[in-house]
Amino acid sequence: MAQGRGRNPSLELLGVLVSGLDKGIRKAREYDEAIKQSFASSGQDSRKFKAAITRFAAIPRAQDRGKTVFQTEPDHEVWAQFPQIAKEIEEKIIGIPSELS
Repeated sequence: MAQGRGRNPSLELLGVLVSGLDKGIRKAREYDEAIKQSFASSGQDSRKFKAAITRFAAIPRAQDRGKTVFQTEPDHEVWAQFPQIAKEIEEKIIGIPSELS
């Protein structure tokens, strides 16, 4: 990251989004916690987003078909993760909680 500072000194990290995480696997949960701690400044919250795109077979199935999961499986639970991420991004940019729950 220090190398990029010379090219764009005003660039700030909005957050770290974890994807492909299988929270059913103990090691994945450990990695998730390590990422959270790695991106926390002393006395501040972690820059890791609370929401994550977890691993679902629906995602590669859609990719194999050249479509999005929204097109192939519109009722899949992965849908709920994207609005949560959008809410967190909005809160970080605007600085206030959004109406989306």
